Amino acid sequence: KESVEQFIDKMEEKLTDANLTEAQKDRIEAAIDTAEGIVEKIEIDQKVLEDALAAKKDTTSDNYVVTDKADLEDASKELEKIVAEGNANYTAEEKQKAQAEINRIKRVVEQIKEIEAAEDTICDIVDKVDAVQDVTIVPDSKELADAVINAYEIYNKLDDRQKLLLDQEFVDSLERVLVKVTAY
Repeated sequence: KESVEQFIDKMEEKLTDANLTEAQKDRIEAAIDTAEGIVEKIEIDQKVLEDALAAKKDTTSDNYVVTDKADLEDASKELEKIVAEGNANYTAEEKQKAQAEINRIKRVVEQIKEIEAAEDTICDIVDKVDAVQDVTIVPDSKELADAVINAYEIYNKLDDRQKLLLDQEFVDSLERVLVKVTAY
């Protein structure tokens, strides 16, 4: 951008030359108009990048909620599009900053997906256990008991923040079916 602005300054200075013909002045003015259009495009591109970087900057691994997932994915896609286009109006530093933000957002989205996967697994297991008519798991349903224990292990792999965000109903249901399994 700076080099284009310097070019504009030089061309405007040349316009002050009294020896220029009208045709030369017209070509210089056309070059200035083109260069000003380039500067405007650069400024627009930089604003797009700044907006995309700011979109979910405040959502971190320490403060996200599960409902942030769609917005985070959209912000990541926008930044990926910017980086993929390889726009010449972005510096290497700006592209690097965008890639770092993409990586950060993807880590947060991955944490949310782990919560969703745990909820899905727990829900499926709870439904299967609840489908069993007997209050305790019967000996021939070892596969079901193993599935409940697996769901509990998935729950235990979540970090403290993820456990806090997991719907308490799922946790209560998991503990209820775990009691059924351990009674067997």
